Amino acid sequence: MGRTSLMPAVILMALSSPVAAEEYPNALAERDETKRLEPTSAWNLEYGEARCRLARWFGDESEPHLLVFEQSAPRRRFDLTIAGPLLTRFQRVDAFQIGMERDEAMDEVDRFGRSELEGVGRAIVIGGHNIGPDLERGTLRAAGIDLDEAGSIDRVVISERRVTLSFETGNMRSPFEALNACTSEMLRRWGLDPAQHQSYVPPRLLDSGEVRRRIEARYPDKALARREEALVAFTVIVEADGSVSGCMADNATPTETLQSPACEEIATARFEPARNADGEPMRSYITTNITYVAH
Repeated sequence: MGRTSLMPAVILMALSSPVAAEEYPNALAERDETKRLEPTSAWNLEYGEARCRLARWFGDESEPHLLVFEQSAPRRRFDLTIAGPLLTRFQRVDAFQIGMERDEAMDEVDRFGRSELEGVGRAIVIGGHNIGPDLERGTLRAAGIDLDEAGSIDRVVISERRVTLSFETGNMRSPFEALNACTSEMLRRWGLDPAQHQSYVPPRLLDSGEVRRRIEARYPDKALARREEALVAFTVIVEADGSVSGCMADNATPTETLQSPACEEIATARFEPARNADGEPMRSYITTNITYVAH
């Protein structure tokens, strides 16, 4: 791009990787120095026009913290916003660890957004976080979060060298089941069949490298000058012949000038279409994230 002050990255896979020393969220949560935040509200599910949001308050009145799981389409991955006064330290580091499933080691996150939520405080935004194993290409799956994996989550733990926070969520199977129901409604609004997406192979972008290069080349100058960071999710409707018939972009983080050109560039991209349980091409969708990170 010829510029080094702000670099966008197209994320087509998980944003985290296993850390070198295996530590587990439950073990970290039990340490004396860990700050454990208990819930102070019930889960609230918002059926938005472009996003489904599952949110809950933690901490106490003097230090309220907010945990928000978001999806712009039914998929295994979700965006996670964590906000509150204790997040100041996490905004200042280049990487931290996160863990949810009791039988999975903590992962390292080194690409994330930073923002401020009015009335809450500093926030970090993790895009496209995945629970459960990555599925091989061509594997039949159900759209939405894997509920068996969700049932192994009792808390969300984030940790860096000096601070460890444990959000005591309780078991996440039922809350994520409600989130799946919300995103299934999105499929109906897009004219897609939720039943078909209970066992299907998702579409695949064939020229992802070229699309990424075109998006990076068109990074908005105003946003670059302002060093804006953002997490943008976009959902593409892919026809049974692999052509694109629609694209919806949604900023997961608030920005003043950053408008991603992803939908314009994806319009001419080449896709391998989705396939139903019988192996036949079907009309479907694909969702991914773009993160813009300041350096």
